Amino acid sequence: MIITVGNWMFGLLILLAIIFILVAAFKYLTAAGDPQKVKDASGYVIYAAIAVAVALLAKGIPALVGSFFNTTVTVP
Repeated sequence: MIITVGNWMFGLLILLAIIFILVAAFKYLTAAGDPQKVKDASGYVIYAAIAVAVALLAKGIPALVGSFFNTTVTVP
């Protein structure tokens, strides 16, 4: 069950990261040199990086929990 939840979280967070990157690209393209808009776009890139990091944690937590309880957990 935890593996299924981890897989769903991974997929949703990667999708979220892609959306953040697309929004950031749009904001960069439409910034027209406005420093505030460029700063906002940079924030979206940071949000995308955080989403990818959390997604990787979602894939790694089942293995960590399995090693804590001394069982083998296969993550597809």
